[in-house]
Amino acid sequence: MFVRDNTIASVVRYFEERLSPVFSDREGKLIAKSFIVKRLGWRSSDFLMRQKDTVSESDLLYFRNAVKRILAGEPYQYVLGTTYFYNLELDTDARALIPRPETEELVDWIVKDYSSYSEGRLLDVGTGSGCIALALKSVFPDWTVTAVDVSKDALNLVRQNALKHSLLS
Repeated sequence: MFVRDNTIASVVRYFEERLSPVFSDREGKLIAKSFIVKRLGWRSSDFLMRQKDTVSESDLLYFRNAVKRILAGEPYQYVLGTTYFYNLELDTDARALIPRPETEELVDWIVKDYSSYSEGRLLDVGTGSGCIALALKSVFPDWTVTAVDVSKDALNLVRQNALKHSLLS
């Protein structure tokens, strides 16, 4: 077996040890937490409280496969299938780039500068994952937000995320 036992703590150690050539221990632990919480359907607080819980063999295989894919160079957000952006959990995969923290700062600036506007129009050209358009639509539900991209695959991902968060107008 690739972990000492089937406990959450051992799974976390496995992520940290295997990912250490690429990520710090802190990052490895955060990645482990993301996969564990998603796989087991837990809240973040469960992760802290349930370190001695055990997982099934199929869960262990899932975690080992995730680590292998990450070590093969696949972004962990693609492996996980989601990422958070401006309080939205967005589905992510190879159809679009992963939203960047710097882009959240851009959304923050727009929200601060336009918070007094009850109506507005936004055109997001080259929307990719749609993170900017969807984040702003979530903050400004009365705005008309249009997202365009040359990639139909990316637009399908945007639509999927818009439906997920009831942001389609």
